[in-house]
Amino acid sequence: MELIQMLIYNQQKQEMNLSSAARKYWIRYCCAWFSIWIISSSVAYADPIRTITDKEVPEVIASTSGKLVIHLSSFDKNCGYCVNSNPIMDDFAKEFSGKSIFVRVVTNPWNNLGPEMGKFAIFAFPVTLLFKDGKLVQKYYPSKINGYESLRAKLIE
Repeated sequence: MELIQMLIYNQQKQEMNLSSAARKYWIRYCCAWFSIWIISSSVAYADPIRTITDKEVPEVIASTSGKLVIHLSSFDKNCGYCVNSNPIMDDFAKEFSGKSIFVRVVTNPWNNLGPEMGKFAIFAFPVTLLFKDGKLVQKYYPSKINGYESLRAKLIE
């Protein structure tokens, strides 16, 4: 009887050691992935474009000298052009950082814009507005052929 109890005790002891080792491994594993997630979300996924509301647009236009790019878009998955244009504008913001100011107005493309945006006669989504010294230079629609290539040319000027 003592032999059986000793074998059971040793087996339980080994299981406890194994489970505590596994627990330590699991904690280290989770901490490592959590650290990677924190670092990547703060560095790699930081939004290069400042997001504003449509009510803030006149104030931003008035307070900005030089080139200002306002990208009206949505994160709605039903707006295919919006979903495809957002990464393009992020790349432009990184490429022309310091040369132009980029802002994004995120709104629902299926609702009307506020009266602040009515004076720009926007008829499709997404749209990118280029301003120079507070004056509208041009509107760019990604659905048009060479829409963003002509924006790049204007930003290089």
